[in-house]
Amino acid sequence: MINMIARRGFKQINISNSVRCYATRQSSATTGDEPDPQLGGYPQFVPQKAQEKNPYNKYWDQQGRTNFGDLLHEDEDVLGVHAPDVHQYSYAESAKSILYTIIAFSAFGYLASAMVPQRNVAPRDYPRDGLKDELSGVDENKAREYTPLEE
Repeated sequence: MINMIARRGFKQINISNSVRCYATRQSSATTGDEPDPQLGGYPQFVPQKAQEKNPYNKYWDQQGRTNFGDLLHEDEDVLGVHAPDVHQYSYAESAKSILYTIIAFSAFGYLASAMVPQRNVAPRDYPRDGLKDELSGVDENKAREYTPLEE
């Protein structure tokens, strides 16, 4: 209901009175009924992306999915096989699948870290101030310092 009301409201907006910048010109897009003067008599027909054509049909150009002698659409560079892909999913479905992927990777990482066994031995201790002199005498290079066991 709200969507229908919004559509009716958008139809009443006059697009020709919209604000334009200095260097822009009004759109020259035509409706489907009037002939396009820039085509010079070239036929106008409904655009169809090559990805939406049946790939199992036999074509003269199997990759481009066209037959010999077929008239190409004026926007063939946008409608051809090498054009950007046709989006079959909405933004909500895409966001949901990305979220599921993140959850799956996080769960796998958590399970992998939980399955790591505990170390069976204590970490090694080094004498003489953690071998500070042997490791260039810098405090950052100091290994784990030796602490004698109390008896």
